[in-house]
Amino acid sequence: MTTTSTITQTSTPDDTPLTLAEVKQNLSAARENAAEFRSMLKPFTDALNDRIEAIREVFAARHAELINLCETADRQESEAEQLLREFAVSSYRQTGEKNLDGNVSVRITAKLSYETSDAVAWAEKNAPVMIVRNIDKKAFESLPGTADLEFVRKIDSVTAVLKGI
Repeated sequence: MTTTSTITQTSTPDDTPLTLAEVKQNLSAARENAAEFRSMLKPFTDALNDRIEAIREVFAARHAELINLCETADRQESEAEQLLREFAVSSYRQTGEKNLDGNVSVRITAKLSYETSDAVAWAEKNAPVMIVRNIDKKAFESLPGTADLEFVRKIDSVTAVLKGI
């Protein structure tokens, strides 16, 4: 279906309205123009990228020992952070205390666990609008906090929280 409707924005000096076909032609011409300039620029960017890669190779060779030391330090930092997180979770599980100090604490997040078929059966009786083909999980999971459903289990997940470390 071809339309000849005009738009109110103009790009002509005399404020003549443009047709859809003219606007589409402008886009086509602009795309061709941009593609032509990109193809003209490509040999230069390819040469630049080759030079950058050569410089990176020289840099990596000159600083290989320091690069390896940085990678080792980063790995050790990650392992130390993981150990602190595990310590925080273990401590919480032993003491029930969420805040170990001002910088280390744990966060408890709950995940609901239930059989989808049980949720669908419940929704058919209590909230049929939630049923599309499967249960609307997000809508259903927003209810068990206030509805006391026997087939839903709340599973807490403990996550360490590190501030300013």
